[in-house]
Amino acid sequence: MTNQIPKILIEFLASGTWKQVSPNVIRQCLGDDLDDLKLFGNLDDMLQMSERLDNAGYVDDPEFCMTRECKLTGDDPRLEFPRALFIGGSIMPGDDVFVALHQMNCEDYDPHVLVLDWRKSVPSRWTERGKLSELVCRICTDCPLQEKEADL
Repeated sequence: MTNQIPKILIEFLASGTWKQVSPNVIRQCLGDDLDDLKLFGNLDDMLQMSERLDNAGYVDDPEFCMTRECKLTGDDPRLEFPRALFIGGSIMPGDDVFVALHQMNCEDYDPHVLVLDWRKSVPSRWTERGKLSELVCRICTDCPLQEKEADL
């Protein structure tokens, strides 16, 4: 994500709310159809994954359904690489499944969580699996967002 790291992710990382969970928990949160995935533990790992994917040519490979351009319309279902931050991925090398945040604009506080789904056809392999806040509240028993909602 070249422009900005979502503020909500920075808050989760700083508070310790963002944590490693088992692949079974990730499947419960993002979908029973997924292979074993892990969440990256810190911002450096997330940023390095973006760099590795770019350097390895994944962004330019049509099978991975990413574009370097930010789309002006919703007609193109590919992942906008400049607006993506990779927060998780396959445990098994070669599975090439990734979990990314997609921030629509710099004011987007709570970005969409997308998963690369190989069962879908090109160019529609990135499937939305909810918002970042929903993912964190599902993996965390003491989610700060649940406390804020209870106060309202």
